[in-house]
Amino acid sequence: MTKMRKLIFSAVGLALIAAVVAGVYQNRLERQRQGEEALALIETGIAQFRQNQYESAVETLRSIPEGTIRDWRPHYYLGAALVQLRDYEAAVVSLEEAFRLNEQEESIAFALGVAYFKLGNLGLSKGYFHAALQINPENADAKGLMDIMANLERRQPAAATPDTATEKPAAPENDAEPLDVTPRGESAEIPGH
Repeated sequence: MTKMRKLIFSAVGLALIAAVVAGVYQNRLERQRQGEEALALIETGIAQFRQNQYESAVETLRSIPEGTIRDWRPHYYLGAALVQLRDYEAAVVSLEEAFRLNEQEESIAFALGVAYFKLGNLGLSKGYFHAALQINPENADAKGLMDIMANLERRQPAAATPDTATEKPAAPENDAEPLDVTPRGESAEIPGH
């Protein structure tokens, strides 16, 4: 009878091990499938952005389940699309996450500079344009906007540093049209540019 018990315990143990291995394998397959779906959504969202379909890009990029992939691109393109849609506060949240994931991408720093400029926060805007210039000293757009902000600061020195944390300076007269925040090397037709 002892041999029979050992045989039964061994069989049960092997069955449990097989069940655990199968569960781990299924979990790995599911994570891989979710990662592939997330990559497909990222590519779709980027294509929509490049075709100036900003609302669609926002919807697509927001549909990516949180935590399925660690990539700066969905955050950047979501933020850039939100800049184009003039939702600057939501844009900075997404762009800050993209910058946290990739501080060496000049386009992210530039887009953050644009978004903060549109929000009227010249100090943060200047900091991000400076970061873009650190990455690429030849960025003519960042240089030009730094010059514009320097002129604004000379005319309105109080606009650069609000007196209280809750007080925001009035945004400069810059709402005529969105600035191009397309990554360097890509071309996106921006109405009016």
